[in-house]
Amino acid sequence: MECALCALQWMEAGYGYEVSMTDVTDGYDALVAAASVSKVSKAAVDDCVRSLIRNADSLVGRALHTRMEPVRPWSRQ
Repeated sequence: MECALCALQWMEAGYGYEVSMTDVTDGYDALVAAASVSKVSKAAVDDCVRSLIRNADSLVGRALHTRMEPVRPWSRQ
């Protein structure tokens, strides 16, 4: 999970050579798969990814907008 999170974090920061939306979604899919093996919920993964996204218009934000579960207002504290 840490590797996938790190990859998404660096992509969000603008690092990488010609990073595409496919690269972002592949990283996210790897994160979700690792989380599943570790018995971490997709909602928890999505909350973590949201905390990495600086701007909804960033490449990561746009690529993952439709893949992540909607924000649950009661989950934010």
